[in-house]
Amino acid sequence: MCSSDLIGGFTGEASDDGPDYPWLLKDAGMQKYVSEVWQRIAGHYKDDPMILGYDLMNEPLLWSGYLDMESLIEPEYRRVTEAIRQVDTHHMLILQPPLGRFSAFGKPFDNNTVYSFHSYGATPRPEFLQQYLDFRTKYQVPVFFSEIYAERSPEWSTAHVKLAEKYN
Repeated sequence: MCSSDLIGGFTGEASDDGPDYPWLLKDAGMQKYVSEVWQRIAGHYKDDPMILGYDLMNEPLLWSGYLDMESLIEPEYRRVTEAIRQVDTHHMLILQPPLGRFSAFGKPFDNNTVYSFHSYGATPRPEFLQQYLDFRTKYQVPVFFSEIYAERSPEWSTAHVKLAEKYN
Protein backbone atom coordinates (compact mmCIF):
# COMPACT_ATOMS: atom_id res chain seq x y z
CA MET A 1 0.00 0.00 0.00
CA CYS A 2 1.47 3.32 -1.02
CA SER A 3 0.58 6.70 0.36
CA SER A 4 1.06 9.20 -2.39
CA ASP A 5 -1.70 11.38 -0.97
CA LEU A 6 -1.78 11.97 2.77
CA ILE A 7 -3.90 14.65 4.33
CA GLY A 8 -1.82 17.65 5.25
CA GLY A 9 0.73 17.15 2.52
CA PHE A 10 4.30 15.98 2.95
CA THR A 11 6.04 16.83 -0.31
CA GLY A 12 5.75 20.60 -0.25
CA GLU A 13 4.20 20.40 -3.71
CA ALA A 14 0.73 19.74 -5.04
CA SER A 15 1.81 16.27 -6.22
CA ASP A 16 0.53 14.82 -2.93
CA ASP A 17 -2.82 16.61 -3.22
CA GLY A 18 -1.80 18.64 -0.19
CA PRO A 19 -1.79 22.40 0.31
CA ASP A 20 1.63 23.04 -1.31
CA TYR A 21 3.17 23.08 2.16
CA PRO A 22 4.23 20.00 4.17
CA TRP A 23 1.88 20.68 7.09
CA LEU A 24 2.02 17.04 8.12
CA LEU A 25 5.56 17.63 9.34
CA LYS A 26 4.55 20.65 11.44
CA ASP A 27 0.97 20.19 12.64
CA ALA A 28 0.44 17.88 15.65
CA GLY A 29 -3.26 17.48 14.80
CA MET A 30 -2.49 16.27 11.29
CA GLN A 31 0.24 13.97 12.63
CA LYS A 32 -2.20 12.39 15.07
CA TYR A 33 -4.82 12.01 12.36
CA VAL A 34 -2.40 10.42 9.87
CA SER A 35 -1.15 7.99 12.53
CA GLU A 36 -4.75 7.02 13.29
CA VAL A 37 -5.53 6.54 9.60
CA TRP A 38 -2.49 4.30 9.10
CA GLN A 39 -3.44 2.36 12.21
CA ARG A 40 -6.95 1.76 10.84
CA ILE A 41 -5.52 0.71 7.47
CA ALA A 42 -3.05 -1.67 9.12
CA GLY A 43 -5.76 -3.08 11.37
CA HIS A 44 -7.90 -3.81 8.34
CA TYR A 45 -5.12 -5.46 6.31
CA LYS A 46 -3.06 -7.05 9.10
CA ASP A 47 -3.96 -10.60 8.06
CA ASP A 48 -4.10 -10.01 4.32
CA PRO A 49 -1.39 -12.04 2.51
CA MET A 50 -1.79 -9.90 -0.62
CA ILE A 51 -0.30 -6.87 1.12
CA LEU A 52 3.49 -6.70 0.93
CA GLY A 53 3.84 -3.74 3.24
CA TYR A 54 2.98 -0.13 3.90
CA ASP A 55 4.81 2.62 1.97
CA LEU A 56 4.28 5.39 4.51
CA MET A 57 5.22 8.48 2.49
CA ASN A 58 5.91 8.41 -1.21
CA GLU A 59 8.67 10.89 -2.05
CA PRO A 60 8.57 13.15 1.00
CA LEU A 61 9.73 16.74 0.42
CA LEU A 62 10.16 16.01 -3.26
CA TRP A 63 10.95 18.97 -5.53
CA SER A 64 10.50 21.44 -2.75
CA GLY A 65 12.13 24.35 -1.04
CA TYR A 66 11.42 22.80 2.35
CA LEU A 67 14.53 20.70 2.80
CA ASP A 68 15.16 22.54 6.07
CA MET A 69 12.36 20.23 7.30
CA GLU A 70 14.31 17.10 6.34
CA SER A 71 14.96 16.28 10.00
CA LEU A 72 11.19 16.10 10.60
CA ILE A 73 10.69 13.13 8.27
CA GLU A 74 12.09 10.41 10.52
CA PRO A 75 10.11 11.48 13.63
CA GLU A 76 6.94 11.31 11.54
CA TYR A 77 7.88 7.84 10.35
CA ARG A 78 8.42 6.85 13.99
CA ARG A 79 4.98 8.14 15.02
CA VAL A 80 3.24 6.28 12.22
CA THR A 81 5.29 3.13 12.83
CA GLU A 82 4.32 3.10 16.49
CA ALA A 83 0.64 3.36 15.56
CA ILE A 84 0.87 0.60 12.94
CA ARG A 85 2.84 -1.75 15.18
CA GLN A 86 0.08 -1.63 17.78
CA VAL A 87 -2.13 -3.58 15.36
CA ASP A 88 0.20 -5.17 12.77
CA THR A 89 3.70 -6.48 13.46
CA HIS A 90 3.72 -8.73 10.39
CA HIS A 91 3.77 -6.43 7.36
CA MET A 92 6.91 -4.57 6.46
CA LEU A 93 7.19 -0.81 6.42
CA ILE A 94 8.67 0.96 3.40
CA LEU A 95 10.46 4.22 4.16
CA GLN A 96 11.68 6.73 1.61
CA PRO A 97 13.98 9.63 2.38
CA PRO A 98 13.57 13.17 1.11
CA LEU A 99 14.99 13.49 -2.40
CA GLY A 100 16.51 10.03 -2.10
CA ARG A 101 19.02 11.17 0.52
CA PHE A 102 19.50 8.35 3.01
CA SER A 103 21.58 10.74 5.12
CA ALA A 104 18.21 11.92 6.47
CA PHE A 105 17.87 8.58 8.28
CA GLY A 106 19.48 7.55 11.52
CA LYS A 107 19.79 4.05 12.88
CA PRO A 108 16.80 1.88 11.92
CA PHE A 109 14.08 1.81 14.57
CA ASP A 110 11.90 -1.07 13.33
CA ASN A 111 13.14 -4.55 12.49
CA ASN A 112 10.66 -5.15 9.67
CA THR A 113 11.49 -2.21 7.42
CA VAL A 114 12.85 -1.79 3.94
CA TYR A 115 14.33 1.51 2.75
CA SER A 116 13.26 2.61 -0.71
CA PHE A 117 14.63 4.95 -3.36
CA HIS A 118 13.69 6.09 -6.85
CA SER A 119 15.51 7.33 -9.94
CA TYR A 120 14.11 9.73 -12.46
CA GLY A 121 17.21 11.33 -13.88
CA ALA A 122 20.35 9.82 -12.37
CA THR A 123 22.92 8.34 -14.68
CA PRO A 124 22.89 4.57 -14.16
CA ARG A 125 26.37 4.06 -12.73
CA PRO A 126 27.73 2.68 -9.45
CA GLU A 127 28.15 6.16 -7.93
CA PHE A 128 24.38 6.60 -8.07
CA LEU A 129 23.83 3.54 -5.88
CA GLN A 130 26.69 4.07 -3.45
CA GLN A 131 24.83 5.89 -0.66
CA TYR A 132 22.13 3.20 -0.70
CA LEU A 133 24.69 0.38 -0.65
CA ASP A 134 26.55 2.10 2.18
CA PHE A 135 23.34 2.45 4.22
CA ARG A 136 22.46 -1.18 3.59
CA THR A 137 25.90 -2.35 4.70
CA LYS A 138 26.13 -0.06 7.73
CA TYR A 139 22.76 -1.06 9.18
CA GLN A 140 22.31 -4.52 7.62
CA VAL A 141 18.88 -3.58 6.25
CA PRO A 142 17.27 -4.18 2.87
CA VAL A 143 17.09 -1.40 0.31
CA PHE A 144 14.56 -1.40 -2.49
CA PHE A 145 14.95 0.36 -5.86
CA SER A 146 11.22 0.87 -6.18
CA GLU A 147 10.72 3.32 -9.06
CA ILE A 148 12.40 4.41 -12.24
CA TYR A 149 11.17 7.00 -14.67
CA ALA A 150 9.13 5.11 -17.25
CA GLU A 151 9.28 7.89 -19.82
CA ARG A 152 13.04 7.58 -20.22
CA SER A 153 14.50 5.45 -22.98
CA PRO A 154 14.31 1.68 -22.68
CA GLU A 155 18.12 1.61 -22.69
CA TRP A 156 18.26 3.97 -19.68
CA SER A 157 15.73 1.87 -17.76
CA THR A 158 17.48 -1.38 -18.67
CA ALA A 159 20.83 0.05 -17.55
CA HIS A 160 19.31 0.94 -14.15
CA VAL A 161 17.85 -2.55 -13.73
CA LYS A 162 21.16 -4.19 -14.66
CA LEU A 163 23.02 -1.92 -12.25
CA ALA A 164 20.64 -2.80 -9.42
CA GLU A 165 20.91 -6.49 -10.20
CA LYS A 166 24.71 -6.29 -10.22
CA TYR A 167 24.71 -4.94 -6.65
CA ASN A 168 21.87 -7.17 -5.49
